[in-house]
Amino acid sequence: MKVSNILVTKTKHSNFKRLPNSNLNWFCFLQQKMVVKISMNGHKCRSKALKIAVGIQGVESAALQGQDKDQIVVTGDGVDAVVLTTSLRKGVGHAELVSVSPVKEGDKKEDGGSGGDQKKK
Repeated sequence: MKVSNILVTKTKHSNFKRLPNSNLNWFCFLQQKMVVKISMNGHKCRSKALKIAVGIQGVESAALQGQDKDQIVVTGDGVDAVVLTTSLRKGVGHAELVSVSPVKEGDKKEDGGSGGDQKKK
């Protein structure tokens, strides 16, 4: 794969816009799971970080993880990890990208239609 295969078009506002070649970025549209470690001090900071994460384009879900709830797990299609981390740094403070991995079929939650907790008879 060649990185130099990027198409450039001119928009009507005379700004240049980069269009990736279809062969280059086919992997961007797979579901990804990202873990970001954030220094959070309270509930207000946690809720603000979750709002920022969910507001990014392509994010389908965000959840807190870890013993101190200091990590955010973000799942989505075509989410840019750099944009996510930068937005969290601007809004909350220190943010560190821990991992980025594709979502496996076993990791996805599948609801069997049970409707919640059921008692055994």
